[in-house]
Amino acid sequence: TIYMVITLKKGKTIRNILFVLILLGAIAYSGYNMYSGLKRTPGNVKKVQTIDNIDSFGYTLNDNATKYYKTLFGELKKILSTNPIDEKEYAQKVSQLFVADLFTLDNKLTSSDIGGLEYVYSDFRDDFISIAQSSMYGSVKSNIYGDRKQELPEVTEVSITDVKNNSFKIKDKTIDNAYYITVEIKYKKDLSYPTKYNLVLVKNDKKIEVVKANEPK
Repeated sequence: TIYMVITLKKGKTIRNILFVLILLGAIAYSGYNMYSGLKRTPGNVKKVQTIDNIDSFGYTLNDNATKYYKTLFGELKKILSTNPIDEKEYAQKVSQLFVADLFTLDNKLTSSDIGGLEYVYSDFRDDFISIAQSSMYGSVKSNIYGDRKQELPEVTEVSITDVKNNSFKIKDKTIDNAYYITVEIKYKKDLSYPTKYNLVLVKNDKKIEVVKANEPK
């Protein structure tokens, strides 16, 4: 009889412990959901703000740009403030800015936040967006609440390795003085993204824009 009483008491104690553990788990789960809910409210959506611009050329600098990109943008601003503008320097700086923004995915909020877009030849921007979204940008998860866990690349340096002038045909028009530029790309961490890239840039009105870009074959 004594043995049975002790067993019953032990069983009751175990049940009490299990009940407390389940209760604590439920409270923790509820708290986590409440915290997640608070984070995922319209008021907590991350917003990108413009902190600098080059009005006469339509270029903008956002607050979520990398430190490296902000440095490049400042250099572009100096180049475009001179008269006359050194077009070769302008083309090289656009190449660096375009590549740095295109391949830095870590600061993008959604898969539709395409980098380098303002440096693309105006008539080709829609096609460029479609290609980017169907390729590397298609895998970018949303970070509008700042809780993304996905590991994405950040460009830390874009070096110009070659610059040539040649003609380039756009539809039925041939541009005699196009810039053929090759760059090398370094990242904060190697995630197997391109380390070399070829670009062709042409002058479109007063802006120099990227009309073709691809990895070397």
